[in-house]
Amino acid sequence: SLADLAHSLKTPLAVLRGITESKNPIDADGSRTLQDQVQRMDQIVHYQLHRAAAMGRIAFAAPIDVSNVITKLRASLDKVYAEKNVTCTVGVDHDLMFHGDESDLLEVLGNVLDNAYKYCRHTVRVTVHAMANDKPDLILEIEDDGPGIPVEMAQSVMQRGTRLDTTTPGQGIGLAIAHDIVRLYHGTLEISRSELG
Repeated sequence: SLADLAHSLKTPLAVLRGITESKNPIDADGSRTLQDQVQRMDQIVHYQLHRAAAMGRIAFAAPIDVSNVITKLRASLDKVYAEKNVTCTVGVDHDLMFHGDESDLLEVLGNVLDNAYKYCRHTVRVTVHAMANDKPDLILEIEDDGPGIPVEMAQSVMQRGTRLDTTTPGQGIGLAIAHDIVRLYHGTLEISRSELG
C-alpha cells in the first residue's frame, strides 16, 4: 500500500514541481493547477487509506463520466511531458459512464496513460466504448506510437518490480497496480500491438 501511495503521488508532484520551478510568476491558470493537484493528492491519500481499510471491497458509488476523468489526466500529463509535445486524441462513446470508484478509474488510466506519454514518440490515442449495450462493461484502449512491449514480456511487466526500461526513472509497479484494480472489477488488462506502434 505504501508503494502504491508513493507511486500515485509522483505525477501530481511532477506537475507541482514544474510550476514552482518555472521562472514565470504564478498566474490564475497556474493557481488553478496548483489547487487541482493538491486536491488530487488529497484524494489519492484518502483513496489509499480507504483501499487499505476495505481490503479489496469495491464501494460502488454514482456513475462516473469517463470523458471528464480522461480530460483531467490529459491536462496533467500534457504539463509533465510538455517538452515532448505529445498529441493525445480521445474518442469516448457518448455519455459513457464508469460504474465504480472514481479513484480506481483515475489510478488505472493514470498509470497506463503515463506509460504511453513516457514511451511514445509523439502520439497517444485513447478510445473508450461499451462492451455490450445491455452491460455496463467498458473497453478502454490506450495506444501510443512508441516501440511497445515485446509479446513475451507482456505478462511479466504486470508483476510488481518488473521493469524493461532501466534508463528512465520508475519502480515497475504502475502496471501491477492497474492490473490489480482491473481484476477487482473482474476485468482483464491486456498488452498488445497497436496500429500506431
